Amino acid sequence: MSDDPKVVTDALDTAHRSFERGGTPEKGLAELTEDEAQLKKACRLIAAAQTLQDQNGYHTAVVELAFGAIERSFEFYAIAMSDDAVHDFMDHEYAYQRAFELGVISDDLKEDFQALYNENRAASYYSGRAVTAEQADAMLELAITIHTFLRDHPRDHFNCLCR
Repeated sequence: MSDDPKVVTDALDTAHRSFERGGTPEKGLAELTEDEAQLKKACRLIAAAQTLQDQNGYHTAVVELAFGAIERSFEFYAIAMSDDAVHDFMDHEYAYQRAFELGVISDDLKEDFQALYNENRAASYYSGRAVTAEQADAMLELAITIHTFLRDHPRDHFNCLCR
């Protein structure tokens, strides 16, 4: 017999079952190709971060969403421009690596992105360090910049939420 709280194990079981059952996918994502889905996910992460930022706070959440949007944007580009599939991107740093390998960013820029991720996301996520408004603003601006650049780089017919 487990000593785990029943309320927790019940909620965990419910979460597992929800993924097993499936259900109605998020509107606007199910019918897309893998690259388009990553692009729209990035749009939605940016929109969510902007909404939280407008609420005058939630800096940690804004930073988390910005990092997610940056990764989804790089994943979009890699999938659109290669034989990569979304399941290839199980490592957070792999998106930056693929962007370098595909020639969209330099090795130095790839290393800068990886350092930003390793030194700052990990610190804000795993330590007691609080994220500032300035850091949240800068990360959201970076996410928007990367997203827009990559969205428009290979072709310009993608229909994002941010367009």
